Amino acid sequence: MGALAQPAFISIGIKPFRSHFKSGEEIFPLAIVAHEFGHTRYGDPSKTGTLIGERETVINYENPVRKVYNAQKRTAYFSPDRDKTIMIDSGKIYKGNWQKDNNELLK
Repeated sequence: MGALAQPAFISIGIKPFRSHFKSGEEIFPLAIVAHEFGHTRYGDPSKTGTLIGERETVINYENPVRKVYNAQKRTAYFSPDRDKTIMIDSGKIYKGNWQKDNNELLK
């Protein structure tokens, strides 16, 4: 399920994408593919694996695709491995799944 990337390839799971991220935000599959391209040699693979890098990838690759298709922009990136959330607009980092844990959906 989902997708991941390395400098020379993108892998998409054989199961369909979920409808929402663990943060509660809606998943837009084409934007996810664009996000993964941001982790390849066509983007900046050195940013992979960091919250700041994920934020930059959302800003530069994922949200522009969402805007073209009038999909809601992504406002947060939750990393279950780190148990931290980075807010896309501000860059603030919170412990845990900020939106879910605080029962708030950010606009």
